[in-house]
Amino acid sequence: MNPNIFESDHPYMKRLDEVLKQFVIVKIDVDKVERSPEDTEDYEEMKQTVLDALFMRYTGNKEK
Repeated sequence: MNPNIFESDHPYMKRLDEVLKQFVIVKIDVDKVERSPEDTEDYEEMKQTVLDALFMRYTGNKEK
C-alpha cells in the first residue's frame, strides 16, 4: 500500500467528500483545453473551498 494515499475513512477524505458534493469534477487534458474567465473563477473558488474545508479549523476559524 502506498503510504502517501489517504484511506477513505480518514478525516480529510470524509471532509473532501462533503465539500466536493457541490462541484462536478471532470478530468481534462489541460494542454488541449482553453479556460474561459468564468471557468478560471469557478476553479479558484473550488480550490479555496477545498482548502478552507481542510485547513481553516486548524487556524482557529471553526466556522468553516
